[in-house]
Amino acid sequence: MRSICGRSQPTERPVPGGWARYTVGLATHFPCPGVQRVRESLLPPILPPAPVIPPSIEAIRHRIATFQEEHRDLDVALSSLVRDSFADQLTILRLKKRKLQIKDEIVRLQMLLVPDIHA
Repeated sequence: MRSICGRSQPTERPVPGGWARYTVGLATHFPCPGVQRVRESLLPPILPPAPVIPPSIEAIRHRIATFQEEHRDLDVALSSLVRDSFADQLTILRLKKRKLQIKDEIVRLQMLLVPDIHA
């Protein structure tokens, strides 16, 4: 038997993960100031959330141009697959879906370039 904060407790073996995990369990079962201080000293510090840095206008324009180029390439590939009578329909559907996703991303990025005007 082992005494923690004046209470008797059967001796437990430390669990994998170090003493921080062991004392967290003890603090929930035996709330005493000593165990709480040990537990708090072993926990990593809480960091504030990282600030969100908006992408620059040039970076957004570059991504739009990249997506527009990929959209054109998919359009050419789709038109050649549609003309082929032995083309795999599943592949055509996947390419069409990807083309729509790219178009949606282009529109979303273009909306970032338009400033918000409150009426």
